[in-house]
Amino acid sequence: MCAQPASIQAPIRQDGTAVTIDPPVRLADGTFLIEFQVVADRNYYIQYSQDMATWKTVTPGLTSRANRIQWIDDGPPKTESRPTEGLRRFYRVITVP
Repeated sequence: MCAQPASIQAPIRQDGTAVTIDPPVRLADGTFLIEFQVVADRNYYIQYSQDMATWKTVTPGLTSRANRIQWIDDGPPKTESRPTEGLRRFYRVITVP
């Protein structure tokens, strides 16, 4: 099963219940693969940061009927830039009721 967009809007809050993610994997083309376990039909939001203080939320959020989601950061339009354009990029995933 594939992940589906959860909504068009990102959550207003930047907090939520943290989700454990597998270590991000840098792929040969410079993109990053994020993978994490999910509960079916819950909404998940991927966030990224260059300094771990200011987080940006990827829109739309994701939901799945399976038990894992894989997401690739390949830059716009999901994120503002390609992940290799900055010095570093951190990721986290939250679920918001």
